Amino acid sequence: MIGSRAGSKGVGWWWKGIPRTLGKAVVLGEAYQRLWPGFTSVAEMIDGLAFASLQDWQSDGDLADIVEPPPENQAVVDHPRGPLGSPKPSPKFPKGWPFGNPYPN
Repeated sequence: MIGSRAGSKGVGWWWKGIPRTLGKAVVLGEAYQRLWPGFTSVAEMIDGLAFASLQDWQSDGDLADIVEPPPENQAVVDHPRGPLGSPKPSPKFPKGWPFGNPYPN
């Protein structure tokens, strides 16, 4: 799973997709490596995990500026915000579900 301290985008108790803002470092397991080969091609592989990070963690940079963006069908869907006080828009989720059928028969 991807962790990001860059903000709450992509963080929740349900799967909302791969964040477009990555923060300073990311570690991907095997399922995400298959989905995002552009990340894996620049990552360091250690014990089956793909690691990538910024060289300078004190900078304002984001790893998303260095690696290929996540696949569109796996990336977090941005939600347009209405004027203050307007109803919250219905959540939107990526079209791709990378973990198989969540409701097996």
